Amino acid sequence: MSKVKTGFEDVKWVQDQFQVHKNSDTEMVDIIECISNFMRVMLDDEIFINSLKSEQYDIGLADSVDVSMYGLFEVLNVSTIVTSTSVPIPDGIADLLGIPLPRSYVPCTNTGVIPVSIQPMNFLNRLTNVHAHFSELYGYYRPLHKKLPRPISNKVVHSGGISMEQIRPLDQETLKIFDAVQECVVLFSLGSITNTSLMPHHIKTSFLEAFKRFSACNFIMKTAIDTKDKELFNQYSNVYTMKWINQRNILSHSKTKAFITHAGANSINEAVISGLK
Repeated sequence: MSKVKTGFEDVKWVQDQFQVHKNSDTEMVDIIECISNFMRVMLDDEIFINSLKSEQYDIGLADSVDVSMYGLFEVLNVSTIVTSTSVPIPDGIADLLGIPLPRSYVPCTNTGVIPVSIQPMNFLNRLTNVHAHFSELYGYYRPLHKKLPRPISNKVVHSGGISMEQIRPLDQETLKIFDAVQECVVLFSLGSITNTSLMPHHIKTSFLEAFKRFSACNFIMKTAIDTKDKELFNQYSNVYTMKWINQRNILSHSKTKAFITHAGANSINEAVISGLK
């Protein structure tokens, strides 16, 4: 398993998410290769595979982004397979499930050439959508967040928000930040994986200077800071840093007015259910 971990860490954007990489297609190949290596290591581990077989699983659940898991289910003789997806059903999955994709009103998810805001589509939109449909093989995946009317199947179960935590009272440290302002708190978080300590100085300063302009609001930044950063952040009285946050509780508070996010699936769902910009 250490080989898998090393391979994943070698992917450039995992090392530093704030670097600008021009060849994103090449990096996607690296990620796919990493997933492939991960599965190869698992399948070569007889002790691990035998331990899974001994459990005699009835159901296999996997995200559609990693199709290699279905191969593992075959090895384990799992007869019932459930596919999950955190975005509206990708075209490839819909095709496998036998769900129609009428291009007169269902946008092609693999290219995103037709914005979801264009409804109903005019003739040119539909023509463009059909063209995108036939060029999917050479396009790239761009998931749509907004769902539109479309044919569906009883094989599909919508379970968005199933893992969302219940709202609880804010802890005392966070509550003090909310009590210090009359009505405006903004949350800044780039998720649990991004190493924010690698954020370039000019980017940090740009955010802080922008936050400073909104003196009536308090800004909570989920970020790791070192000694040098402390001196910088101390210059901004309405900015509070925290290594870890209960994001669900903060987003659901009535004083929280906006959310600056890396747009991870969980963050988007929590923002939507909280009605935040």
